[in-house]
Parts: sequence; C-alpha cells; structure tokens
Amino acid sequence: MAAHNLYNETDLFNKVALGDEKAFKTIFDSYWPQVYGTSLHLTKKPELARDLSQDIFVKLWENREKLAGIANPSSYSYTLSRNLVIDTLRKKVFNAFNIDFFGWI
Repeated sequence: MAAHNLYNETDLFNKVALGDEKAFKTIFDSYWPQVYGTSLHLTKKPELARDLSQDIFVKLWENREKLAGIANPSSYSYTLSRNLVIDTLRKKVFNAFNIDFFGWI
C-alpha cells in the first residue's frame, strides 16, 4: 500500500484488532502480494511460499488484538512474514533427521 494510505492501513489494523472480518479481508487482499513475495524470495519454492503466506495470515488473525496501534502496518507485515519464514526454514534445517549430518550439534 502507498504511504498516503498509511492512515487507512492503521485504521484497518485497528478494526482487525477488534475482530472486524471485512477489514481482515481487505488486509489479506492488499498484503497478499507482499507476504507471498517475501515468502517466495526467501524459500524459492512457490508451494511452500503459498503455505507459509497462509500461515502468516492465520497468525495475524489469531494475534489480532496485538494489531491495535501498529504505527507502520506494511513494515509490521513484512517483518512478521520474514520472521515466520526464517523460523520455518531454520526448523527444517535443524531437525532430528539432520543431527547426523551436523555432528557438532
């Protein structure tokens, strides 16, 4: 979303924090390209990126009460996306099946 829509984005996040499903749908539609693009850039796998993007929006909804007062929704969604993708990739690399490969663990 453009910088001039920052007020609208903040307002939408505040509405979602109160449980407004229409506002969440608007955020989903607006932020999907950014969230999916971040996920795809980090994973290089379209199917995994789609799954992670859906997980990100589920997490956003489940933790919606924390959205009230977010000053920069675009940065928040990017950071949330990046962190969830990195955490997922980290878990895939450092799982029990890879312990033999990483002898120093």
